[in-house]
Amino acid sequence: AVLDFGFHLLPELGASLDVFREGMKVGELRVSGPSRGSTIVADISGGEVRSGDEVRPPGVNASESSR
Repeated sequence: AVLDFGFHLLPELGASLDVFREGMKVGELRVSGPSRGSTIVADISGGEVRSGDEVRPPGVNASESSR
């Protein structure tokens, strides 16, 4: 999966990320690289991931994150 973080800092290689759709967790990713600009590649380690899903670090709920 290719992730675009816009103006946010990119996660570190090896970082785990949760994937949400309509407020429900639907998948998990592990950041694998490479990166270019504001994008980075992550491997899908579980669940179902679609374009437009929201990605957050584990334990961060929707009210704490910014897209």
